[in-house]
Amino acid sequence: MRDFLWSYAAPVIYSAPSDSRAEFQAHRIAKGDDCRTISQNAWEKGRAAETFTFQIGVDKAAGKEGELFCMVSTPETPKTPILRVSQTRAQKQSGTLPFHEVATTAVLPDGERFELRNGCGRLAPLIPTPRFECAFVFCWVSVGRREPQPFPEEAACDGSQSEMVARALGLNPDPSTERHAANSHETLRMAEIAEEEAMTRQFALLDAMIASPQKRARGLDTRVLLKRPGLLEARADEIMSGIERAAVDSRNGFSAHDAGRTLATLLLTLPPQKLGGFNKRVFALYAAADHGHWLWDLGPLVAQLGDSGPAAAPYLLHPRALNLQRHLGGVHALCRIGGAGRIHSEPALLQLWERWREVEQQRDYIYVALRRIGVTPPSSPMRNARGFHRLQEEWADVSPDSPARVCDPEAERRARAKER
Repeated sequence: MRDFLWSYAAPVIYSAPSDSRAEFQAHRIAKGDDCRTISQNAWEKGRAAETFTFQIGVDKAAGKEGELFCMVSTPETPKTPILRVSQTRAQKQSGTLPFHEVATTAVLPDGERFELRNGCGRLAPLIPTPRFECAFVFCWVSVGRREPQPFPEEAACDGSQSEMVARALGLNPDPSTERHAANSHETLRMAEIAEEEAMTRQFALLDAMIASPQKRARGLDTRVLLKRPGLLEARADEIMSGIERAAVDSRNGFSAHDAGRTLATLLLTLPPQKLGGFNKRVFALYAAADHGHWLWDLGPLVAQLGDSGPAAAPYLLHPRALNLQRHLGGVHALCRIGGAGRIHSEPALLQLWERWREVEQQRDYIYVALRRIGVTPPSSPMRNARGFHRLQEEWADVSPDSPARVCDPEAERRARAKER
């Protein structure tokens, strides 16, 4: 693909939809700085463009690095008549000669088609050299063969058929760097269009998921959606409504669970003040959730219950909310409620402390949660005394008056390191 695009005067080549891609891909050449811009835009926007960089004119002996170019691939449907080229490959035998045959079919825009066939085989030398080979209890005699030879000569044994196909189509080689450099800005422009179109498609998929969370949304990429926080915030109420629709389907099938998880992930990226406006609706979801509901698997959303106040504490005693093998959302939420929910949270957290204090990640969360509700965690019998002393020293300042951010010890640790 890249060899053909570089060597012949074709500004763009398309690859047809396949099992791995549901749409056409356009392939163009860009130069140096434009390649870097396209890669950066893909990271910051719709992740539509893929780049494959290469250098032209490298001379290692002279220490010359060459010019940087890249092949840029973006989703794009052809808008002009196209020439379709396809290939099939097969292993065949002609007498005693095994060979690899490639059949290339070209279909012109007017429907006319022609086929090219070429192959690659390892010919026997004029004076054959027998080889005696054995495996297990079986032995046989074979003939040593030469290096692979293409036929006809303009074909290639490395899988590239560019030169033979180009000759058949009447294309003349034009591998000039000037031509590709001149087309580079057009490649950049088309890549920017592709990024915006990809972003539009992703938000259309999000809207479809919100409307019908029971239907699988193929192709949705939350990484793209998260690049536009403003557009997500504008859809905040719709996203919450989508979670509520998904929650109606408590057990039936994977799609509602998957959609609910995706929408909850997006909801939790909202600014704290905006997110806080949904606390009552999140609380209502969990108040109505039965024991087997998939909502209990969403640790970050369970943690959000902590902002609903003491009324949420009884629901956070649910066994699946405090299943530390799945997530720490329940502990996080009880910590955020703080001393106001101590009557409910103290027995549960102390019981978890007895069971999980030897597991490093869990014990930090439980230790901090106990201190924030106003309980001093007991030290005995703890096998790892050094670990307990580290907890005492690191979190000695945590109390019911501490901000809720301490309930995530890992994030709090990073924040304190930055503040030093």
